[in-house]
Amino acid sequence: MKITTPLGALREALGKRVRVVSKWNSEYTGVLVSYDAYFNVHLEKAVLGEKLIGSVVIRCNNILYLHRLRNEKHGEIREERPAGVRDVLDGLQGAGPP
Repeated sequence: MKITTPLGALREALGKRVRVVSKWNSEYTGVLVSYDAYFNVHLEKAVLGEKLIGSVVIRCNNILYLHRLRNEKHGEIREERPAGVRDVLDGLQGAGPP
């Protein structure tokens, strides 16, 4: 099993489809185009619910979790397991900017 840091996971997700769930249960799906050391994320081709909203920046303190969407086959989207809070906190120790 490959262990990765939260910033490493974001780095691997760059240019790929992700789902971001906010603290208020809003779900954004889009392509991750950038992020920063504070975990603010920028999505392109973003969809909120069923509405296309285009480009969106989501502030880090509003994010409950973010996970990468796997390949779409036959209209089905498979999701990776999101990192747990403990995984994120462990990965932040000693983490610098990307």
